[in-house]
Amino acid sequence: MTSDIGPNPLAVVLPRLHFPDFITIDSPVTFTPSLRSSPLRVAVGKLVIDLTTAVVWQPVPAWHNRLDLELIGTIVSNHPDFRPAVPLDLAGQMQQALRSYDQGRIAETAGQLAGLGPGLTPAGDDFLVGVLYAVIRNRYSVIRYPITDYRLPITDYCSLITTAAVPRTTTLSANLLAAAGRGEASEAWHELLAVQTSGVFDAYYSAISRILRTGHSSGSDALLGFLMALKSGFPFSRE
Repeated sequence: MTSDIGPNPLAVVLPRLHFPDFITIDSPVTFTPSLRSSPLRVAVGKLVIDLTTAVVWQPVPAWHNRLDLELIGTIVSNHPDFRPAVPLDLAGQMQQALRSYDQGRIAETAGQLAGLGPGLTPAGDDFLVGVLYAVIRNRYSVIRYPITDYRLPITDYCSLITTAAVPRTTTLSANLLAAAGRGEASEAWHELLAVQTSGVFDAYYSAISRILRTGHSSGSDALLGFLMALKSGFPFSRE
């Protein structure tokens, strides 16, 4: 990714450059390993990326930070760039499955959503990314306010979703789903989780706008999954 897009769990961030000057669709990719067999350089066509001085970025945002979910929902639903492409009937089925802690329906619906829709990352996968973020976020509610009316640890619900979805989609999307299941997110989501109490509307609007600019509908579908899963009460939220 170039620096104007920013980091995400699967990216190496480069200075802004014009990729067609260096690579084509069939450019070969080679790795120069170190003594420890870790790649120090990646060559894609004429583009050579030196990883020896790369700074490692922490991809897991502060999911425990407090969010004004009502305000976020209002901004998202009224934002001109909010255009989800995921089928709303399947989105509703996932919300109901989460609400009832129905493991079979969660897995089945995740499988139906996986790979669904056009694009580099299909809309169904993007929706599932948002669902996974919500499940991980609500882990902190469970820690603070323990309950016993669900049957699997939160991490296993993430595994339930990724296990059903990953084999049914593209390689890139499968890796993004796996990263989301570990709580890893792009810089725009980090920005959303870092919003402080002062100037909160403008800060939320800026972060949400950045998420919504992700892909054709990727940001919209992920935010929809995030909000619908949180509203399902799974496991529950004390925001």
